[in-house]
Amino acid sequence: RAVHAEQNVIAMAARKGISLEGATLYVTHFPCDTCFKLLINAGIREIIYEDIYPNKATEILLKEAQEKGIVKIRQFKVPKERVKLFLEELFKGNLLEE
Repeated sequence: RAVHAEQNVIAMAARKGISLEGATLYVTHFPCDTCFKLLINAGIREIIYEDIYPNKATEILLKEAQEKGIVKIRQFKVPKERVKLFLEELFKGNLLEE
């Protein structure tokens, strides 16, 4: 059975004895309610995401966490064309030669 990427990173860090206290997490989509709570309890203090799933419970948790200063949350938007160009260069090997 699969777990969410956020749950996997917490488990892998625990297995390797790596603290996540004060860490920053970069994700493509804002974590679900359960993952968000796990990340906060694991010590993540900043979450940077591109898109958010429309979910009222997540919006409430997000607002509450920000108001209490528990976590810093930032949205990072990357134009799709820029991502496409980056991936094309990466797969051509041009970015790996530097």
